[in-house]
Amino acid sequence: MESWQTSHIQKNLNYLTKNTTCNSTFLAILQERNILSDNDYSKLEAKGKSDGKIAQSKLLYDFVTTRKGAYDALIEALRETMQTGSLQVLEQGCDNGIQDCLALQDLEISSNSSQKYNENRTRFNRKTTLDPFPSCSSRISELIPAGREDVTSYIARAFHEGEWVSGKFLTRSDGIHRAYIPYYGKEYEYLDFQVLISPPGATGWVETQPKNIPKLAVVGGFDPAVMEPTYICRVWHDGKLVVGKVLKNSENCFIPYYGKELSISSRF
Repeated sequence: MESWQTSHIQKNLNYLTKNTTCNSTFLAILQERNILSDNDYSKLEAKGKSDGKIAQSKLLYDFVTTRKGAYDALIEALRETMQTGSLQVLEQGCDNGIQDCLALQDLEISSNSSQKYNENRTRFNRKTTLDPFPSCSSRISELIPAGREDVTSYIARAFHEGEWVSGKFLTRSDGIHRAYIPYYGKEYEYLDFQVLISPPGATGWVETQPKNIPKLAVVGGFDPAVMEPTYICRVWHDGKLVVGKVLKNSENCFIPYYGKELSISSRF
């Protein structure tokens, strides 16, 4: 690694520490891109908790400077975790020439016992407080990891004020599964909700321009105020990747965040 790259890494790590964004979101990105191993990740989390973020950043510096390609990966991850408003929409990949294979009629409530599942379609499944996951343990792999807020978040929706509102599903330290949805300025918590499951590879996240929702974007609900479907989106905010909802002609992703509904404008 060139000396200028080493200098830039240290400078960026210092900036990272100053802005307190060297959190699990940032580390998870480096781990996903094979810059950090599982063991590295565990050591860094432990270092941050025991000795603080400066010590954590120095340890990360030691890891990164010894690995091929780590500089570019680090800079890219820094850009992602420090930006706000880069909007992504969940899109489905349809098989057998099926177009618009996920429509509002596909998103009706399904019980665990009677769910009829079509492998070519992405569906919401019912989640109840009696079961830890929406259907059965064999389908855990079909939950779609969507965000990162200290823990991984998944796509969920809840029935609120007569409409389905998409948001996020988290498991907290108490082991209780909760969904959080954004609605008219507030964040609402639900214990009874649906989560989105999908066969591996059937969906993917795509960056989109404002007011340009992809044709095969996954519908999450319906907004009666404008009589339009809402789509599933995610956006970076405060160093966290948060799941929410977006309207076809909107420039904003509406996310549930610390008790509020935030409208995050897209920047490209």
